[in-house]
Formats: sequence, structure tokens, C-alpha cells
Amino acid sequence: MPRVAPTAIPTPARRRPGPLKRFARGLRFGVVMVFVFGILGGSGWAVASGRAAAWWNEIWVKTLAFTADIGFSVEEVVVTGRGVSDRDAIWQALDVERGDPILSFDATAAMDRIVALPWVKSATIQRQLPDVLRLRIEERQPLALWQQDGVVRLIDADGVELAQDDLGAFGPLLLVVGFGAQTEAATLIATLENAPLVADQVTAAIWVGDRRWDLRLDNGITVQLPEDNLAAAIDQIETIEAADGLLNRDIARIDMRLDDRVVVRMTPPPAAEGELEAEVIDSNAGEST
Repeated sequence: MPRVAPTAIPTPARRRPGPLKRFARGLRFGVVMVFVFGILGGSGWAVASGRAAAWWNEIWVKTLAFTADIGFSVEEVVVTGRGVSDRDAIWQALDVERGDPILSFDATAAMDRIVALPWVKSATIQRQLPDVLRLRIEERQPLALWQQDGVVRLIDADGVELAQDDLGAFGPLLLVVGFGAQTEAATLIATLENAPLVADQVTAAIWVGDRRWDLRLDNGITVQLPEDNLAAAIDQIETIEAADGLLNRDIARIDMRLDDRVVVRMTPPPAAEGELEAEVIDSNAGEST
């Protein structure tokens, strides 16, 4: 998936402030902190007098306005890690405008809203005083296509649905079929990465009986994998394929479900005239025979 270089939302022209200006900003920040702590110290009197809520709200609003007036306001939001996430959706989730007091920005609430967006796996936000917010996004990565109830969805390694449209834009991905396949796909794909001769021929994987996989190869062969010892079974097929080219033979099915043997079922002869042979695959119907 293409990555996009770090972007700024918005990115006004900025010059690095000189020593005097940096000193002035530091001085202003010190004044703000003294003012804020002074307010906190006086809050005890307000509570005792019974006027705490209204008094504190009014003073706090004025304090934030004061901090913004002296330069502690949001002037730039820098976003890194955004690839396919919608820019406008991120901006809306941040819920901040240029000129807002930076000290009043609720980073935790903003991160919760951003992580709820499609494609976003995690996010961190940092204030860079006096006027910059830095947002770093980790996006989810497409892993496979998941088919359930006739609908194909793009999923990541956690089984989270990422998209249903324009799936071809994400390149060739393994199709996994059946309820539960979305959460088991990552383990299967990681195992197949160690068996390239097998993996190159797998076009689909069917999650059978909520406990094991059937692999469908590009030449029509079905490999029935066991419930346990998945990696060992795939490694065994890889070894046989490397030695004998088993997957290129005229066979219909390879049954790996028994611990002590591999059962190979040959392709049946052509049907007699007037007869029709058909095989129906239903991953939710239990084991095939």
C-alpha cells in the first residue's frame, strides 16, 4: 500500500524565531504558569464560599483566552503516518480550529475519535508549545479478502473490516471464506510465508467447521489441512512438492487430516455421456468427504 510523506494541516509559512523572540515566549509561558497556579491556590476559598462552579468556569475561560492572546494558541497541526485515511475526517475528529487555546485542547478525547476512524489502528497527539499540535497515525495494513454471506471485504491482521469497494486497488490478496476465517487468516498467511511453493498456488482458503482450513489451489486441487499442527502439515506438503512436484499431478484432493499418512485422491474419470459431475463447496456445512 503506498505511503504518503508527512503532511501539515494547514502548513503556514513559518520562520524559526530568533533568540529574543524565544526568550519572550518563555517569559510569557512563565507568567501564564504563575497565573494558573495562583488561580488553583485561590480555588479553596471559592469552594468554601459555595460559588466554586460559576467562579471557576468564568476564571478558567478568561485564563484560556489570555493564554491564546499571548501566543499559546493552535496555529499548526502536523500529521505523520497518513496514507489512505481521509484528511477531512481526521480534521473533523481533531475538532480544533486555528486560534483555539492550545492548553484547552483535549488530546485524549481527540485520539479516541481518530482511532474510531476506518484504517486508523492507533494515534498519538503531542502539544509542541506554544502553537503546534503533532498527530502521529499508525494505519491498519490490508492482509486478505474475507468472503462471508456472499460479501467480500478487505480485512487486516486483526480481522477488522477496512473496505468493501475498489478491492482490486489493494493488489492480489488471499481470499479466505467462512465465518471465523477473518480472525484466523493472519496465522494461516504467516505459516504459508514459510512454504512458498505451496503459497504461490493457493487462491483461496476455506475455514471449515470453525476449526480447520481447506486450501484451494489455482489448478483446482483441494488440500485438506488438519485441525492441529497446521505448520507441520503445510511444511510436509512443501517438502513433497519440492521433491516430487505433487501439486502438478492429475489429482483432486490431498487429505492431511490423519496424523500418520497423506491421502491423495486422483481426479475421477470423465462422466459418462448424459451424466454431470459437480462439487459444491460450503464452508459452513462441516467436513467434506
